[in-house]
Amino acid sequence: METIYMSPADAAKRYGIGRNAIYDIMALPDSPPTLKIGQRRCLPVADYDKYIKETFTRPKGE
Repeated sequence: METIYMSPADAAKRYGIGRNAIYDIMALPDSPPTLKIGQRRCLPVADYDKYIKETFTRPKGE
């Protein structure tokens, strides 16, 4: 079964960055919205995969 949402800790592991960096990314004005359930933040996997790739990946040759 495919995961639809991930926690900030799971996102940090997925992208190989620190959890604080994930919270910094979540605070950017153009970042995808998150789902808040109680105190927990849930990040949509597909939206963040696309956002991270488009925003933080350098094109080849640079």
